[in-house]
Amino acid sequence: MDHARIYGGLDRQRSSEPGQFYCTTGLPEDIKRLERPSPLFRLRRIGDEPAGEAAWFISLYALFLAQPAPPDALIAVSDSQNRAGAQDAADRAARYIRDALAAPIPVAFGVPHCDAEGWFVAALTGGDPGHSAARQELNLDPLREPHRLTAQPNTAVRDAKRVLRFLIGAGRATLASTPTGALSCPEYEDLAEAWTAADLARLQAHDACGLAAFIQALREVIAPAVLPGPTG
Repeated sequence: MDHARIYGGLDRQRSSEPGQFYCTTGLPEDIKRLERPSPLFRLRRIGDEPAGEAAWFISLYALFLAQPAPPDALIAVSDSQNRAGAQDAADRAARYIRDALAAPIPVAFGVPHCDAEGWFVAALTGGDPGHSAARQELNLDPLREPHRLTAQPNTAVRDAKRVLRFLIGAGRATLASTPTGALSCPEYEDLAEAWTAADLARLQAHDACGLAAFIQALREVIAPAVLPGPTG
């Protein structure tokens, strides 16, 4: 799907992998660069309720909608970072885009809870080098309960990045001594190919970490827009 990782008209140098991904830290500056900012960037209410955090997701969508060559579909992922209600905010934004804007660009918002590395942990097959040791140190099974891993503080033993490194054998003798920190983009790509499960039904059972909702959105919204033929 490398051909699908192209976004039009935005500064690619801010991306961790230029030409593939958009780094959302650039959202405020990219909005300022627009010649004709959309009223969606000033959205304060959705119906009778404050827009709240949903406004961020809608602004991200509006930025891509405003490009000279908008994408055919938009997939956006933002960690919950332990924030309660982040998934609800994304769902509100998706409903607003669908109902009020008629969704000119199909969109799927993913909200890993609490950290995107938890999704990779959820997809591991269980034969990983540190699985048994991690269960003992964490007093839980990270593959079954990735939502109980944390994003902050990074010093926590349950830090999702630390747990992922340990599980794939990229850490040290114990989980507590394994350093935290994100893998490189090529490492994530290799991990997705070599270590993760192909059983989408099993992945879709992970509701508490946000993975099930994301897979459902990909199936129901994105796949019909970009893939030919039946997608059910």
